[in-house]
Amino acid sequence: IDKIKKHQEVALNGVHWGVISPDGDKVIHSTGKGELKLQNLDRSSPSPEVSFLGHLNQINHGCFSHDGNSLLTGGADGTAKRWPLQTKKNVADTNLAHERISNICFDQDGDRIHFVARRVDNQTSRYNAGTIDLKDLKFSKKRIKTTHIAHWPRGDFSFSYDHKFLSAPVSEPSRPENIIGYAPVGKVGIWRCGSWKKQRTLDTGFSNIRAMQWNRGGEFIAIAGQSEDRHAVKIFRTQSEQSQIAELAFENPIVALALHKSRIAVSTANQVSVWQLPEIPAASSQNREIQFHNIFEAKAEGLVCLDFSPDGTRLATANRLSDNLTVYDVESGKSLYTSAGPRKIGCVQFSPCGKRIALSGDDAIVTLCDAESGYRLLRLSGPDPSPGTASINSRVVFSPDGRRIATNTWEGKIRYWEVENEEAQAPR
Repeated sequence: IDKIKKHQEVALNGVHWGVISPDGDKVIHSTGKGELKLQNLDRSSPSPEVSFLGHLNQINHGCFSHDGNSLLTGGADGTAKRWPLQTKKNVADTNLAHERISNICFDQDGDRIHFVARRVDNQTSRYNAGTIDLKDLKFSKKRIKTTHIAHWPRGDFSFSYDHKFLSAPVSEPSRPENIIGYAPVGKVGIWRCGSWKKQRTLDTGFSNIRAMQWNRGGEFIAIAGQSEDRHAVKIFRTQSEQSQIAELAFENPIVALALHKSRIAVSTANQVSVWQLPEIPAASSQNREIQFHNIFEAKAEGLVCLDFSPDGTRLATANRLSDNLTVYDVESGKSLYTSAGPRKIGCVQFSPCGKRIALSGDDAIVTLCDAESGYRLLRLSGPDPSPGTASINSRVVFSPDGRRIATNTWEGKIRYWEVENEEAQAPR
């Protein structure tokens, strides 16, 4: 080279190995801890650094695929890994003043995102349910009559697994909407997504509803709550207003639920337990007492989020106190592995194919892990994360086909990503 016409310096910390991407737009480097990082070289439109985690320690070498879409690396841990480099990003902003998102989900096609959020306007507040179209990022919304709550992250707003319905506590008619508190009437409403018309109301008998979860078929819903000093999980049919069919009592407050076919996982203040539920009789059958069988219990201090794998053989638990992900074998109760997650984990989700686990914490950063080993594969920055607890109710969700991942912030913004890796998508 006779003359260097352009020179650029990039400040990077702890570089052990590095290379320029085939398109020349990014510098790719690794640290001694095996973390692969991508940094945009275009300073006129800076983007956050993207981190991939997988090797146990330093990366020694790497090479690109012929199409430039992936990178193969070899590490001192004796493994070789392939990394996707083409991650598409799009941001959807609800554009509603002081919005506080309670829950989100994709629709059945994965082209729209349903949300429930609280809007504060002129010293009054109300809840809106709405839908964002990902093609043009336009949204529609409708007011629903539900409650504020005093504990976060909020687990008492639940979308059904088929993304057709929303369940949430119903507010007391005489109670001002801007009062933060529980649902003293103890009722849960079910709304149809899109039209947001209420379909029916379930009378739970609880004075404090803490969490709820639909089964994958949508026929049943488990609702956890409290009446005076009594804590319980009650299971209801979703097609009938007089529909309680089972109840399971606990000594401590219930903070999270997961439901899969005939199994239910419950997180209390000090433990996680999995229970076998016998075959539930048909709606026309005579009522009879249903007995739960305890499969296993594990100690867990603090708020623990839960999710079953699609086949129900594993249970992912994310501890908000220790910031760790632990995955259990459901049949044996054996802990398969524990790995580090994001700060103050508030949500854990298996991908539809069961090969990935997504975690989201208070900073709305998404960590994507390999479900078999717990290796951290990818770190995605949420929409405008800020220090502190800016996203204390951040959720992370997959589209039904696994092509997209979405998360939200406390400030009412939603970001979604396209998943390029076909292995992580749901089988067709």
